Amino acid sequence: MVEFFWIFIGAVVVLGGGMTVASFIALHDQN
Repeated sequence: MVEFFWIFIGAVVVLGGGMTVASFIALHDQN
């Protein structure tokens, strides 16, 4: 169960980082 918890945290971090990078690129392209 602990392993699943860390896998879930890792997935959230990866998805959050990906969305942050995508939004940053989108804002950069608008200017």
